[in-house]
Amino acid sequence: MTSVATSSIAFSLLSSLAGVLLFNFLFTVPRFSLTAYGTGYPVTFLIMFITAGVSGLLAQRYRSQASGSHKTAHRLKLLLDTNKLLLSETDGDKILTLAAGQLKKLFKADVIIFDADMNVKYFPADTTKPAVYDLETERKSAEFVINGSQAPAEKAEAKPKFFYLPLRVEDKCFGAIGIPDDALGAFDRDTFMSVALECALALANEQNRREKEKVAIVASNEQLRANILRSISHDLRTPLTSISGGAANLLENGDKLDEETRKSLLRDIVKESERLSELVENVLASTRMEDGEFKLRLSDELIGDIADAAVNYCSKRTEGRSLSLVSDEGMCFVSADAKLIVQVIVNLIDNAIKYTPAGSHIEVRVEDVGNNVRVSVADDGYGVAEEDKPHIFEKFFRGTNGISDSRRSLGLGLYLCKAIIEAHGGAIRLEDNVPHGAKFVFELAKKEIKINE
Repeated sequence: MTSVATSSIAFSLLSSLAGVLLFNFLFTVPRFSLTAYGTGYPVTFLIMFITAGVSGLLAQRYRSQASGSHKTAHRLKLLLDTNKLLLSETDGDKILTLAAGQLKKLFKADVIIFDADMNVKYFPADTTKPAVYDLETERKSAEFVINGSQAPAEKAEAKPKFFYLPLRVEDKCFGAIGIPDDALGAFDRDTFMSVALECALALANEQNRREKEKVAIVASNEQLRANILRSISHDLRTPLTSISGGAANLLENGDKLDEETRKSLLRDIVKESERLSELVENVLASTRMEDGEFKLRLSDELIGDIADAAVNYCSKRTEGRSLSLVSDEGMCFVSADAKLIVQVIVNLIDNAIKYTPAGSHIEVRVEDVGNNVRVSVADDGYGVAEEDKPHIFEKFFRGTNGISDSRRSLGLGLYLCKAIIEAHGGAIRLEDNVPHGAKFVFELAKKEIKINE
């Protein structure tokens, strides 16, 4: 019991000696005296003392082993926690901070970190005490470690107080991490090396992730450019050919053509020019989005005026479809880029014209729905196939339903509509129009306007 309760073997030996003396005093004849008459008592006392001493030594050793095992288990748990935390972190500065925090828990000591550019981060174990180290000396020592060797103490002007390990994975070195030399034992250095290695691996993973993201962005941009160029090569050929052919016909045979034929050719040229302008505008808007140059010029606008401008723009090119505007919103203002919202409604109307047969009706409706304004573009055409609905707003997606006039679609119109509406903080969705057809609906937040009378 004494061995378990105390930390020194001397207490166990004293307890064994006291036990023998008390046994002699209380239980041997003459009692209550340290005198022993029996000739065998000295041997008994010696055996008792040796037995008690050995028992105390064993108990002391087991206690020390139990304490060491507990300490080892605690450190292993911290190392496992450190590994999990470092692998889950995706920011370089946070990785270094996390590793320093775990080392402070393990060793109850200060931690200092130099990155590859020799910028220093200091993490004191006790924030109330000032740092007691020479920064230049520590920097030189860390620089030696980063370059591949420990700083030679005999050549240093002042001996560094920290023991440094490089944060290195193969040929990549991310810096050096240090702990006061007097806080580390032999086993502690192994633990320190494990944490340093885990930290270096986490930094390497984070760097690899960033490089992969950059490569993925570059690849995505290259793929976008390739898709745009491939689409442009097909989709712009038809209007350019029509414009070129019509203009050449007028130039060469204008005096031989009657007035109605000349007007028809001019109308075709204007129509194809507008289509070409629309395709180019969508391509430019898409590239601006990919390059991060898509900026909103917000102003307070009447949503009814925006819808009216879009309907008026499209009314001259309905190609046999009827187009109407129904507005139930009264005087609702929205904070929006009017030009872009007009482009959204125009794209939705143009999409309805492309995918509906001649004689179809297209309705643009504006409604006041509480805190939002709802704009819908509905048609009574063929609708959208079920397999196309999950992909309808994806870039370069063309539906399985053919375009009514056999023109090719670039597949950017609905993608741009979704991007523009979401940039305004709104949402756009596709619904089925009853009894048949498709309805595209988007909502924008209303803007309260105070008028000073």
